[in-house]
Amino acid sequence: MTPNTSLNPNHTPTTTPRKRTRNKTTTKDNADEPESQHDDDDHHESPSKKAKTKSPTKRTSSLGPIPTTYEEASEEDKLLIRLKDENKPWAEITKALEDITGVTLGAGLRARYARIKANLIGFEEGDGPILFELKREIEDKQELEKWQRIAEGIEARSGNKYPIITLQKKFKELSKVNGGVAAAVKDEE
Repeated sequence: MTPNTSLNPNHTPTTTPRKRTRNKTTTKDNADEPESQHDDDDHHESPSKKAKTKSPTKRTSSLGPIPTTYEEASEEDKLLIRLKDENKPWAEITKALEDITGVTLGAGLRARYARIKANLIGFEEGDGPILFELKREIEDKQELEKWQRIAEGIEARSGNKYPIITLQKKFKELSKVNGGVAAAVKDEE
């Protein structure tokens, strides 16, 4: 049980403990030395913290920038493409490239391969309009399905059945007035 300090007139309040300052750290090796010698050392971090070790190699620049054409690709990138196109396992590809470059590559190699392949694949001019047309068709279909689901949801919750065009008009109207959804939620409360 802790003593009640308000009833004890002889009790003096204690101060809150403070964190150690970084420049006054002590270790077992230099604990007996005066503080002036500690300030000369480059040990200005607390003993509980570990110093960050720098990576021996830079992974991002080890193979250079991602090529945009096959002609721009380095020999290492061409080897990467060839080995992966031959369905070699990633462990074998990584080891081969690490042996050639002398750099630890790791998992970034998979992302590099994907980005290189995306850059190297040609896109036919005639496929551009098809791309836009299909995107528009799919978005129109999704839009229709979305409003059908909304109509079904309103009918399930309130029992009221509305045509899709009515729901779209009402949504636009509510969106213009007081931020749309927020206004509808406030009306219900």
